Amino acid sequence: MHERSAADALRELVSGKYPETSGLSYRVTRLSEEDAHLKNGVEYCSVEVTFANGVQYGIEAFGDEGARLRKEAMSMKEMSERMPILIAA
Repeated sequence: MHERSAADALRELVSGKYPETSGLSYRVTRLSEEDAHLKNGVEYCSVEVTFANGVQYGIEAFGDEGARLRKEAMSMKEMSERMPILIAA
């Protein structure tokens, strides 16, 4: 069985699977700095995604998983910036 990662959760979040955000455009509105670390030296990544209806979600990850989340979020950020914003009615 495959254990889900933070990057998996991010992909699932924007996939349209959930009724609250299905069919809505989104933007990666916050992304922690590259090479962000906690005081104990552990790598850290925080991502905020905002959908056109104003719903926001946050995902955090640490260590190697944080690096993978950051890579996925950067890719999505670039893609989302090219998408038109569709305002929810």
